[in-house]
Amino acid sequence: LYPKACTRLLASNSNTNSNEPQRQGASIRSSKIFDIPPDSCQGGYYGNDHLDPQQVLREGFLHRGYDWDLLNHVLQRGNSAFRGTTKQIVYPEDGVGAASFAGEDGYVYEVTCLPSWDVNKHLQGRVKTSDWAIGIDRYKGNTVLGEHEYAVPSRIPTSHIRRYGKVVRSAGGTLFVPRAAWVENPAWFRIIPPARPSVLVCVRWIWTVTEH
Repeated sequence: LYPKACTRLLASNSNTNSNEPQRQGASIRSSKIFDIPPDSCQGGYYGNDHLDPQQVLREGFLHRGYDWDLLNHVLQRGNSAFRGTTKQIVYPEDGVGAASFAGEDGYVYEVTCLPSWDVNKHLQGRVKTSDWAIGIDRYKGNTVLGEHEYAVPSRIPTSHIRRYGKVVRSAGGTLFVPRAAWVENPAWFRIIPPARPSVLVCVRWIWTVTEH
C-alpha cells in the first residue's frame, strides 16, 4: 500500500507514446517482464550537473522519455522515462553515489515519496551475456552494478524535492555535499512513517528552525 502522493506520480508519468501500451510499472521487455511494481515509495538522492537549482525548486524535474524498460535505462538505450537515484550521497566503500553523478560543482537533490525500483535486484540474472553462452552463463546481472541505482519516474514535482546542495571535493578527492551547503525547499511535503512501517504517508509539512 503506497500513499496517494506516490501513486499519483505513476499515473502522471504514464507512457504517452501511442505506439506503446499504457504502463504503471517498470518492465524488462527482453525477459518478457512487464508492470513491475515499485519496490518502495521512499526516495533518495539525485545528482545533476546542468540544471539551475532555483528553477528546479520552482518547476520540479520535468517529464522526459516514454521507455519504462529498466535494462534500456541502464544501458542508456532509447528514451528513458526514469531518473537514477541512490540511497546515499556517497558510498564510503567506493565513492560512488549521487555526488559522483553530479560531479564537482554539480548539485545533489534529496527527493522523497517517489515510486522507486531497485535496478540491481530486477536485472539480476536477466542481462544476456552472449547468444553463444550456455545455461546460467548466458545471463548475468546489472552491468553497472556498482552504481547502487534506484530508478524513479522522470517527472518529480517540486513538492517531492526536500532540498539541494552543491557538490565539493574533499582534500582526499571524495565528492560530497557539506552539511552547511544544503538549501531547503519550503514547498516540500514531508514523509512521516506511521504506526505501520509498511505504509508511508505524505503530509504537508512546514520546515522550522528547530529541526534539522
